[in-house]
Amino acid sequence: MTSFMEDYFRTALSKELAIAPPERDHEHLSSTSRLLEKQREVTEAETLLANQKE
Repeated sequence: MTSFMEDYFRTALSKELAIAPPERDHEHLSSTSRLLEKQREVTEAETLLANQKE
């Protein structure tokens, strides 16, 4: 029962608390900024995949 509740609240709160950064015009970003943004996207995708495996 506890596991079910933990999963429920983790899912519910993660959807509510997820804040997407504003879209940026990639033409005006430096290569370093683009790389950091891509790294953030990869980390976010890995986290979502890890949560799906559980």
